[in-house]
Amino acid sequence: ADRPLMGYDGAESCPLIPDEVTCFFTEGERVYALVAGRRWQVRCRLYELEALLPSSFVRIHKSCLANLRQVCRFSAAYSGTLQVHFRDGHVDYVYRRQVRVVKERLGMK
Repeated sequence: ADRPLMGYDGAESCPLIPDEVTCFFTEGERVYALVAGRRWQVRCRLYELEALLPSSFVRIHKSCLANLRQVCRFSAAYSGTLQVHFRDGHVDYVYRRQVRVVKERLGMK
């Protein structure tokens, strides 16, 4: 059945609402969800999340799945990458090989 995706932080846990998640990212061997500036550990891999999440989530680089609904703007960055600015102030990069995919997902050519 559709169990909610859970986030964990020490003794705390909370169901994660995909639309509220800024991005999912890996750090070391762990996967985290960033929600309103707070990191929640998630007990699955990025490729598993990619299969579960709505199409508003797109891989922007090897270790990050970004929620395009949480992006407020993009700006050109060094050597063909895009800088992504999220509503909560988080900033990341779309690596060059993912730029086309992200633009297609957003309907940009």
